[in-house]
Amino acid sequence: MALSSRNDVPAPSEPQPVQLRAGAVRSRAKHRASLACVQCRQKHIRCDGALPACLRCKDEQKTCVYTESRRGIRDPNKRRKMKEQARKASRDEASNSTPSPSFPGFDIPSHVIQGLPAGWAHRETQNPRAVKDLFDLYYDHFHPTHSWLPPKKTLIRLIEKIPDDFKFTMTMILYVGSMYADDVDSTSLRREAFEMASGELPETVWSVQALLSMCIAAFGEQHDDYCGQWFDRTRDLALRLGLQYKSFADAEDDPVLAESYRRTYWALYTQGSLRTVREHLGHWQLHHTKATTELPCEEWEYESGKIPIPKTLEDYDRGPSKEYSSWAYFVVLTRICGQWVMPLLNVGEVAFSEAVDDANLRVESWILQMPQWKKELMDPSGEVDMILYHALGVAYGLQIRMQLHYKGVKPQDGVREVASKGCSVLRSSPSPPASVTMGSSPRLPGSAAVQASLHLVSLFNLHLPPEKFSPSCILGLERAALPLFDALLYGQGRPVYKVKIELLVSVLRNAGKFWSRSKAVSEELEEAMKEAADTIEAAEQSQEMQMTPDMLDSPSMDEEDPFTEFPPPVFTTMDQMDAWAQIQPESMQTETTTEEMAQLLGLESTFPKAEEETTLAMNPAPAPVSGSGEMTLGMETATVPGMEGMTLGTGAPSVPLPETEEVKLATEATKFPKTE
Repeated sequence: MALSSRNDVPAPSEPQPVQLRAGAVRSRAKHRASLACVQCRQKHIRCDGALPACLRCKDEQKTCVYTESRRGIRDPNKRRKMKEQARKASRDEASNSTPSPSFPGFDIPSHVIQGLPAGWAHRETQNPRAVKDLFDLYYDHFHPTHSWLPPKKTLIRLIEKIPDDFKFTMTMILYVGSMYADDVDSTSLRREAFEMASGELPETVWSVQALLSMCIAAFGEQHDDYCGQWFDRTRDLALRLGLQYKSFADAEDDPVLAESYRRTYWALYTQGSLRTVREHLGHWQLHHTKATTELPCEEWEYESGKIPIPKTLEDYDRGPSKEYSSWAYFVVLTRICGQWVMPLLNVGEVAFSEAVDDANLRVESWILQMPQWKKELMDPSGEVDMILYHALGVAYGLQIRMQLHYKGVKPQDGVREVASKGCSVLRSSPSPPASVTMGSSPRLPGSAAVQASLHLVSLFNLHLPPEKFSPSCILGLERAALPLFDALLYGQGRPVYKVKIELLVSVLRNAGKFWSRSKAVSEELEEAMKEAADTIEAAEQSQEMQMTPDMLDSPSMDEEDPFTEFPPPVFTTMDQMDAWAQIQPESMQTETTTEEMAQLLGLESTFPKAEEETTLAMNPAPAPVSGSGEMTLGMETATVPGMEGMTLGTGAPSVPLPETEEVKLATEATKFPKTE
């Protein structure tokens, strides 16, 4: 049963009348006010038509302006009041905004300009270029990974029309954009943005979008208290507005804005899930909230304004006959997290192996369903699909998180805690034989977590710029380093793991130029590597000794019988038999002569030297397979003096072997090494 929280807010039921898709023709209301102000008209909300200002504009302390009807207003007093009001509003707007020649068609409200840090803009109202630069930095670095605001051109057009509605949005953009500027002190911008995020905000979708971006930026700057408060506030506001319902986006005539609304809800859905996992919060309310809004489209469709007919989660569940956007795949992965991963993370100190296997299987299936062309797609600048690659990073991060939880690693444990334990946190059983860990295809303890870490690190082999890496995923990179550090520290890893950890440190260090949390994590990893340098060096030397040719020499006859020390396995498939034959020690493939066999039986051989070299194949490796499910088992025979008629071996005919049965060779066998 789903857990409840006192912070959970019941979502209002979806309006029953079915509204058409964005852009479709809708029937007009039967009753409407005879007069509506510009503010209410632009928001498509009811206006009471009061003069000199409507009730809504009074409550929101906004300038209320009416446009003269094309049919005319019969009352001359009303016409006079409206004209006077329009002239007054025009004068107010002219005094409160500064035209921006470097930002075509964009008037910057004075309250936004005043937020620029002192010393960077000499006279803020005369340096609109500063605002444009921060605006561009936001869209160049932050927006590609967090693309729920409208495209840049669309947002500029909206700000021109209704600047008051975007005061908080613009303040947030300037603050986040300043994080990517080398010559800007973000202090005053941060203070203003934080004050607005914590104060009274209009209940609009724009407030939801800006608050969500503020949550991510606050986490990147290690302001966890603000991040938590704003996440709850963003969720509550989104549910009150009804963003989870299809009807909310369908009520918007502009298809680009309707797409922005859909993205806003699913962004809150995915980002809230990431926060719940990384902070071990138990559950995320939107995992259990019924949502009918459709899935977002591709990034290039959004930027071009050519919005296709949206697809739904129900379409995805019907089968993989269609291809979906990167956002859609991210949403599906988040749903897997809520249904399968998060429940097992809430079960005691460790998870049951069956639950881990089941959840891991579903994440792996999601990865395999991803079209290869999407992974290889790059934009003209050579950058990959940021939404897609973040989704892949989250998938590998979930696999790592599950494996660590299964091994009893706590959410707050880092690389220093791993080093302080004095033993591997991923290995709970004795070390396997060297033939298993040192071959061309080694199998390492805890390799499920190690392999997931390697996959995650490999994402940075392509053009995945650190400055565009989401602050939400910083702790995921720290988690990826933990299995590699564990394997390297306790002698089960390879030197390449050290290189992988150093790559993670480099990525985090570069991202740390913008986000203090990333810098702190990179420094912690570097310190842990320095402190464990001696232990890592000793482990590397130990591995070099194990890899020497002496380990492959045949043991002498006075040593322990190798067949007892390394009993042959039970094979269930032909592929396993071939694989085992390739990794057998040389000592298991020696031949026994007739003379040696006679000595073992306590007899004296009277065979001439030439006959004495006749051999009995004592190789436990499988004989050539003669057909599907058939194998010939055979050894040569020889006659020993005094034991005529006794056969030491027979030529066995082909015996059909069902694929599901186990074939035992020689002595009682151990199981084939299990592949992680």
